[in-house]
Amino acid sequence: MRYSKLVQMEARHIILLVEDNASDIWHFRKVARQANLVNHIHVVETGEEAIRYLAGEGKYSNRDKFPMPVLVFLDLKLPRISGFGVLKWIEANILPAESRVVVLAGVADNLKQVKEAYKLGAQTFLVKPLTKPDFVNSLNGVRGIRLVRVDTGLYVDAA
Repeated sequence: MRYSKLVQMEARHIILLVEDNASDIWHFRKVARQANLVNHIHVVETGEEAIRYLAGEGKYSNRDKFPMPVLVFLDLKLPRISGFGVLKWIEANILPAESRVVVLAGVADNLKQVKEAYKLGAQTFLVKPLTKPDFVNSLNGVRGIRLVRVDTGLYVDAA
């Protein structure tokens, strides 16, 4: 694939990481690099900021600069508005075909929380800390995306 086409693809298909823990953000980026993921990862640290991003409000109103993400990785335990609040907002405001959410759950999170996340539209979940095989397998389990092998790595695209 030509470089200019890849740059255009990367700009269009970003991954939104909603995570408030700096260590978990660092670890997510590390695993994404290990998986050779070439999509740009945009990080927001609160549920409120995730909703503003997804709604295109405030500083996120420029969709050329802040496009709708092809995939959202969402921590459940966030300040102010929890991951469940974000999932409820997504369920009420975004078409199901456009909603692709992978929930990031800690080991201590219980099965009831995971079931609730699925009920609210999460497509799969990952237990933190992430591993490369789990990360790639989770991508394979998300409806509405496809993984494209490009010269420089793995690219997440809308199906």
